[in-house]
Amino acid sequence: METREFKNAIDLGLGRAILHLLDRDVLPSREVILDACLHNKAYDPQVEGSRAAYMLEAMRASGEPAFYADAVIRSLVEEADGWDTSQRFQIAKLLAQDGNESARQAMRSVLRLRSTFDGEVAEAFIELDGLAGLVLVVRRIGELLTQNPERWEDDYLLSVASDIYGKEAVETTLNGAAETDPNIKAYLNAVEENRTLRSQSQRLDPASLTYGDVRSLIEANKAGGILHGWAKTASESDLVLAAHDLIKETDPKKLKLYLTL
Repeated sequence: METREFKNAIDLGLGRAILHLLDRDVLPSREVILDACLHNKAYDPQVEGSRAAYMLEAMRASGEPAFYADAVIRSLVEEADGWDTSQRFQIAKLLAQDGNESARQAMRSVLRLRSTFDGEVAEAFIELDGLAGLVLVVRRIGELLTQNPERWEDDYLLSVASDIYGKEAVETTLNGAAETDPNIKAYLNAVEENRTLRSQSQRLDPASLTYGDVRSLIEANKAGGILHGWAKTASESDLVLAAHDLIKETDPKKLKLYLTL
């Protein structure tokens, strides 16, 4: 198989790329495999899901898995596209599950350093260490919340963990930890605040609100999920008023709410 053909096969996630590596008639360049490890090649990652297991299989089939494992572990500290970062963490998680302690420690070190990370990165810790992994991530998020009270946090991670370990186990674990850990308490408070706002907004009829009502909700940080529904039926003149307020607004949290419109 020519290098170009091999690259196309591995970018598409095809089994023949793995078979070629096992045969090793023509060893492809390391760069092709390494590039596919560090960058998610899926056309639509949301549909195709993680390529981590496939790339781990390719790493092993190459005959030099340690080379790629070390490169992936080193890459965790780099700023990268969200899907690339997610794939790197998912590969590191699989390595850690196989007993690679360097991968586990690198993941934890990066968690302590990062001020932002998406849900799939957080999920990797839950999948790796169970409820202990959830506590680890929640503690870090809570720390960031205490540093930046304007940070917004929903209950996505709690839903993910509850689906795996059960709602009761998740609540018992986090409520118990929150008794002695202020960062976990800060996370739970932020999630509860968001749930309350979401519940309040669901009871309101967006079509019945004037722009003055919406602006008051934004000013009070109580707009929740009602903004999208209101904007669908809002008049052009109301949207112009909202645009003018957006231009004048400087508060980051309120800016996000105006941008939702």
